[in-house]
Amino acid sequence: MNIPDALRAQKQSDTARYFGIPSEDIIVDSSHCQWQNAFATIHKQSYGLNECYRPATKQHQLVLYRGATEHGEVSFNKEAWRKYTKRNNEWYIAPAGGEGSSWRWEHNDTQQSSQIFRILLPITELEAKALIPKMGIKDDFMLQLALQLKAEMMTPSLFGPSYGETISTLLSLHVQKHYAGITTANDLISTTFTSAKKKALQDYIMANLHAELSLDGIAKVVSLSKFHFARVFKNTFGMAPHQYIFLARMQLLETLLTESDAPLNLLAEKVGFAYSNNLIRAFRKFKGMTPMQYRKSMTTRTKVPNLIKK
Repeated sequence: MNIPDALRAQKQSDTARYFGIPSEDIIVDSSHCQWQNAFATIHKQSYGLNECYRPATKQHQLVLYRGATEHGEVSFNKEAWRKYTKRNNEWYIAPAGGEGSSWRWEHNDTQQSSQIFRILLPITELEAKALIPKMGIKDDFMLQLALQLKAEMMTPSLFGPSYGETISTLLSLHVQKHYAGITTANDLISTTFTSAKKKALQDYIMANLHAELSLDGIAKVVSLSKFHFARVFKNTFGMAPHQYIFLARMQLLETLLTESDAPLNLLAEKVGFAYSNNLIRAFRKFKGMTPMQYRKSMTTRTKVPNLIKK
């Protein structure tokens, strides 16, 4: 592999930080490509030691081995050692999180030219629970995508960062389809949140009704892309996220109108409305009357003056 000297010298600290790889072993990485949701690096396989440790990453990791056949032992997540064999152009999938992996190998003179291609993919593209460490994957489609990423790192195209990010997204979807615990689109559509995740979402939404609740922000609570999150949310709660947030805000306003004499402009801030007029329209849609009409209708309520304070 002929790599230009300028790129050979590009031993970025990001690679050392993500993977614990000595800078002298780094050939090239994607630091200069300005990708937002992916990172990739190519480095030499160092055989100066008998054993090495690779830390866990916050993103899913795809690892392509390129070189002579290698034999050794590996321990995933501090579990028992087990034998492995690496062959040219085989993939290893390392899910996000965990305890990292430890490797020890048999020495072979032909291994000095071996290289490792590592690709980090965003965790929001694949649920961590759907992936397990897996070695020995032969996949020509993934190989071709990896070679396109390599070419982009070596000589960025005129398309800018979007080209590399598109390839990374294709890799994510391909791994999800063929190697995760999700096999069809229906598997994704039928998924619902666990009780713990459902409660975490409810708590997050209720604690932030006063603020702007974006789909991206809520989806991060359960580590999903907003595309998958909206579908799973509807399956779990029976309504879209924006509908759930609207109802939660109106129900909170009902309570505040009943238990407080605070002015409407202050209540509007408490339920995430910048203007009282917008709140009045929203409440009329929800209840069929204005907030003040509702407050007056609650003649049997117990007032709690000054419950709401700035």
